[in-house]
Amino acid sequence: MSNSNECNDTNNNIIKGFLYEKQIKDYIINNLQKNAYLWSETPETILVSNGIIGSHNELRLRRKENKLNPLRDTGIDIIQIENNNKISFVHGRKSISNLIQFNILFCFLSLT
Repeated sequence: MSNSNECNDTNNNIIKGFLYEKQIKDYIINNLQKNAYLWSETPETILVSNGIIGSHNELRLRRKENKLNPLRDTGIDIIQIENNNKISFVHGRKSISNLIQFNILFCFLSLT
């Protein structure tokens, strides 16, 4: 396979993954009647109030110093707001297996 085909396959998989995550978010909002945000669009106030980031200023400084998105991909695809205003992490993964791999589970456990 040529490099351009590999690039196209990678880009197609990224697009498919994003669309799948958006579909899961829309399902949570429309069927479960709960607020939900893609990880990349979660309001900072929700992240601060739930202790995911320390403060708005901390996030601003990380952006300024690193010139990168400080909210790097952690495996959390969606933040779901529960009825008690607590949050749940959602990992939307479409696969042929119903088993959760340990490394995925460990990623979430290490965040708590």
